[in-house]
Amino acid sequence: MKFISPVALVLTLCLSAAAQVVTIESKEEVYTRPKPIQEFKKTFTVNRPIAKTTDRARAKKITEAISPEAMLDFDLEREMGEVQWVEETGYDVLYNDRGVLAIRLWMYGSAAYPDDVSRTTVIDLAKGEPVFAENVFTDLEGLADLIRERQAEEIREAIEAMKADPDNSDLDPDELFGRYRFSADNIGEFAVDND
Repeated sequence: MKFISPVALVLTLCLSAAAQVVTIESKEEVYTRPKPIQEFKKTFTVNRPIAKTTDRARAKKITEAISPEAMLDFDLEREMGEVQWVEETGYDVLYNDRGVLAIRLWMYGSAAYPDDVSRTTVIDLAKGEPVFAENVFTDLEGLADLIRERQAEEIREAIEAMKADPDNSDLDPDELFGRYRFSADNIGEFAVDND
């Protein structure tokens, strides 16, 4: 019978854990549009999350998966040309532990009105790939039921607050909330934390 030496076992476990450790660094890029449609549209800033780890190929894969292009449908060429909507992009690392990265990317800009968009993704750091709800949750319908219960509670609270405020007397709660019914098909984005 062969035994693994304690030193070899500890080294193997340390290497396995190190393979799943990633650091996210920010790379700020300021772009100047050649033909801005307004003076405040002359420049825009892209804050890119860059994954750093000992495995360069995996770091590159993670960086590509969490890029504004991949997560937000950001198109640098269009922004430099005629679209000119984006003013800034950025990100928030929500969780980075136990081989899992949860990150939220956002961008804001303006056309007729200011607006913003954000997306959250979860990355399996061992593979360097995004994971999706159907790969993580064993009962999407049950999860949708729990979310629907919480949604109904929030709607009830919002309706009570509306009724208590005389400025909202002309608002119809059924018109505002009547069509919202959460389903498993709506489970697209999720995040991970210590809980």
